[in-house]
Amino acid sequence: MPVVLAHQICHEVRMSEPSHVDKLAYAVSLLDGAQRIASTARDAHIGTIGIPFYLLIGFSIENGLKALLEHRQYPGKWHRSHQLGDLLTKAIEVGLTLHPGVEEMIRHLSRYHEEYWFRYPEKAGTADVYRSDTMLVVTDALLRSIFSLTGTGFHLFRNRDRTNLDSKDG
Repeated sequence: MPVVLAHQICHEVRMSEPSHVDKLAYAVSLLDGAQRIASTARDAHIGTIGIPFYLLIGFSIENGLKALLEHRQYPGKWHRSHQLGDLLTKAIEVGLTLHPGVEEMIRHLSRYHEEYWFRYPEKAGTADVYRSDTMLVVTDALLRSIFSLTGTGFHLFRNRDRTNLDSKDG
């Protein structure tokens, strides 16, 4: 989904919707940025694709999970958390269901995201992460589930062109 469309969705409903809409639009924008980076090296390891990809993916996941928790008015002090595993557990408590493999990949990324591995090259180069094409599909699946659960602009997100994610260009 182009960044412009994500912001258009946000703008159209901003006056009538709570702040979870802003977080969802931002999550989509971050995913779009990661897709643009990955398009240069679809199957590449972190050393090839670069640190920014995983930084964007982590924050896309984080904002998506926080959007769901805001929508469901989840209590507690999770708003400033970067612990993807903990945010995911809370999101599951309020109704998020994911394929076990998707959940496993998000939990695996959690440590690196929480400890800011992708901010510093000396740490990021040693991160054991999933391939970029896999992380794009995982993040896309997560955000689609959250859009569905919140009923927020899902009709626009659902019609997004998936050919960029699904193609296997050589």
